[in-house]
Amino acid sequence: MKNRFILITGLILLASAFRLIGHLPNFTPLGAIALFSGALISNRIMAILVPFLALFISDLYIGLYGYEMVVPYLGFGLTILMGFLLRKKAGIVNVLGVSMLSSLVFFLFTNFALFYPTTLYPHTFDGIISSYLAGIPFLKNAILGDVFYASVLFGAYYLITINVPFFKKAV
Repeated sequence: MKNRFILITGLILLASAFRLIGHLPNFTPLGAIALFSGALISNRIMAILVPFLALFISDLYIGLYGYEMVVPYLGFGLTILMGFLLRKKAGIVNVLGVSMLSSLVFFLFTNFALFYPTTLYPHTFDGIISSYLAGIPFLKNAILGDVFYASVLFGAYYLITINVPFFKKAV
């Protein structure tokens, strides 16, 4: 069990490093890290703590940006909770489906929550729709990034646990 936690945490830390290299806007491993952690770390507190710590450490490097950070962190927390849905059923179809769904939930939640404190769009129904429409290119990249990195994380975990004796799952 301890070896499994080391493997999962190591994969999360490795994936979080990809946030620090050049990438398309929103094509990051963050959503995949949240799902992966929620799905595979058996201790729920650690399943929440490990990805938040990885996110915070990378934010320290990238730069902190004020109280607005709370919104993406809450959205990230929702994604971790969605990872709990994958426990005991993290097959290919479920991982890909929940990855796409969590990208959409994160997009809807964060765009709505960050819509009101700004004056970029009028605070009307048309304003929120305009905000969502303007964010579609970022949503597309987020979905692609989440699906890509979830495939890499879950795939690497699976391949390592069946091929490396130190990390083999206990039967």
